[in-house]
Amino acid sequence: MSGFSFEVLQFGLLTWHFLKAHTVGHSDEPYLYGFPYYRVVPIASLAVLIGMVYAVVSPLLLPILVIYFLLGYAVFINQMEDVYDITYDTCGQYWPTIHHYIFLAVTLMQTTMIGLFGLKSKPGASIATIPLLVLNIMFNEYCKVRFLPTFQCRPIQVPL
Repeated sequence: MSGFSFEVLQFGLLTWHFLKAHTVGHSDEPYLYGFPYYRVVPIASLAVLIGMVYAVVSPLLLPILVIYFLLGYAVFINQMEDVYDITYDTCGQYWPTIHHYIFLAVTLMQTTMIGLFGLKSKPGASIATIPLLVLNIMFNEYCKVRFLPTFQCRPIQVPL
């Protein structure tokens, strides 16, 4: 088990597994791992954050992120089918975390664009971006009031 899309590039582990399989043999009961949400979600969220924030300022970063996500998609589709055992359902418990990350990314992007327009001597564009920032903050507060209390109580099936 390793990182997001670089799992296919671990030739050392592949060689070790090949040697171990042909010298020791196969076990009758292979252990199925659960999907490592704790490791995949923060890395993917960071990549989305960087892509959203710097897409306007540095568009050459986008093809690299697209390749990164496509490679990660191919690896994890294979692993979901063949490697991991789905141990539990999250019941949407990651929504508040992902919503918070996206809110921070959009806020950082809008603040960066206000500063960039200010440096480029475009006061009209800078002033026109300020209401977007205010609307973004208001939408975040609405989502906190409307949807966040839903995630405080879990259904009875989850602890079982």
